[in-house]
Amino acid sequence: IFKVVIPRQGGTIWHLEGIQSALSALHLPVRHQIVLELGLAKTLAPFATDVIRLMMDWRSIDFVSKALRESAGDRETIDALKDLTRDRDWPNRLAAVCALDIIDAEATTSTIAARRSCLQCLKHDWQTRIDAVESVEKASVRNDERSITLLAALVEDPEGRIRSAATSALSHVVDRGNAFGVEALTRTIKYNRDWQAQLAVINALDIVDHETNPEAVFARKACFEALVTEWDPKQAVAAVRRLTDVVVKGDERTLDFCRALGGVPDHCVRLVALRATVLVAEPGDPNLLTCIGASLQDEHCAVRSEAVEILGRVAARADGRCVGMLQERLQDVEWSIRSKAAQTLGELAVGSENNEAVVVLSASLRYDQNEYVRIEAAQALGKVHVKGDRAVLVLLCECLPNDPNDEVREALVEVLRRTATAGDADVAVALLPHLSDSAPVVRCCAARALAEVVARGDECAVAALTKCLEDEEEQVRRA
Repeated sequence: IFKVVIPRQGGTIWHLEGIQSALSALHLPVRHQIVLELGLAKTLAPFATDVIRLMMDWRSIDFVSKALRESAGDRETIDALKDLTRDRDWPNRLAAVCALDIIDAEATTSTIAARRSCLQCLKHDWQTRIDAVESVEKASVRNDERSITLLAALVEDPEGRIRSAATSALSHVVDRGNAFGVEALTRTIKYNRDWQAQLAVINALDIVDHETNPEAVFARKACFEALVTEWDPKQAVAAVRRLTDVVVKGDERTLDFCRALGGVPDHCVRLVALRATVLVAEPGDPNLLTCIGASLQDEHCAVRSEAVEILGRVAARADGRCVGMLQERLQDVEWSIRSKAAQTLGELAVGSENNEAVVVLSASLRYDQNEYVRIEAAQALGKVHVKGDRAVLVLLCECLPNDPNDEVREALVEVLRRTATAGDADVAVALLPHLSDSAPVVRCCAARALAEVVARGDECAVAALTKCLEDEEEQVRRA
């Protein structure tokens, strides 16, 4: 089968997908044989990803190494492996470096052996792996790009002690300001979403990059150690506050650092990180809304509440994306957040063409169980609707007699007063019964609203208001 599928002459590969499936699904000895045949045919390039993944299995490393030696000097395979040194997954980058050392050796035997030991020890205990990292540090020449790639990959390792060892090794292998080292670490921040790994990478960047504010470096390191080494959230919060005092507006590394803190288990750290992001980000930074959006989904109510408040401060009016983000918070489990979201939506949705804002606010006014949410929803509707909009006015009139809460009815009457046009008979009819409302404050508001809504000389309104002059409450008689 191999002679048919992988002809040695001409390097043509038939049934490409079939070979890729076989490399991931067949019995291990068969996969070993396929890799060896690919190596002999010098046709490993299309299967470079499968090869390095197989290489990470200690049972396969010798077979893969033999196949790579058979393909030594094959430019297509070398280029494919170089591309994988920029892969999103750090183990793939580590294995790609070790594969390149076999097929295209550029370093001394001791350096290659040290780098290979980091791959072979992936499943070993942490002390053995730290020894392997230290051997790379000792064997590598300054600014060796493959060693930098390997150590930058290990900075993402889930084991904190390995991350620390790799960061320390980088500081000795890379000259401060080395462009390749800075670029390798900067790229890594975008790949890994684990907060501990991101903080470790930024800590390594602060060591490698010479263009860094020393005070900011000290604050970031203090926060990193407080969270990763000591787990002291209070110290971390203090460090983030110091950080915002010393960095310049738009500092990208600090923004990356704060975004990473958004994954920390302690909600106080996430809260202060959100505030720091807002302080440091430039106005109009598109990543700022992304950060706020993530905080709006936070598991802790204090973070979500702060995010709603911040969104109200930084968002532009009628910004459809921000309006949509707030609409979701009208379904929040916490009434205080629903109330704040309704209030903020009333400010932002003015002039918006998104009718969904009116729809969700209407639903909150009708169905929310909390009176404060209904009050804010009514007031928000008064801001976002177009003057004289019949649909909103009808809704307000329908809710007015049905709401059991005095304060909500007062708010509804006040909104009707502001939004209805003079001479609106339907609104006047809705207001008249509330001149006899059980709550004096509602009767007062209804009297004032009626005076602005009905046409001058309306006999029904005059009669109803005249009757109110005999009300037992002085404030109603005055109104």
